Amino acid sequence: MADTGPGIPDDELPHVVDRLWRGTRARTTDGSGIGLAVVKEPVTAHGGTVTAASGPDGGARLTLRLPGPAPHGSRLGPGSVQAASYLSGKYP
Repeated sequence: MADTGPGIPDDELPHVVDRLWRGTRARTTDGSGIGLAVVKEPVTAHGGTVTAASGPDGGARLTLRLPGPAPHGSRLGPGSVQAASYLSGKYP
């Protein structure tokens, strides 16, 4: 996900997915600061990551990464998406 807004200061980037945290620029607008925390929870629950970056000319980019499928016949590690899906009965 990317936008073309004013960007996020470097010292605030590590906090953009923290629950109820709002950057200095966002404090003048409506909002609760929960939106990106809601994104982070299911991504990290599935062994993924959420990272934020901002360029010197503005704009911000959020990158969501989820683990890929395990190779056929391999043993799935704890916390893998495929292990959770397999154990829940979604896959034969």
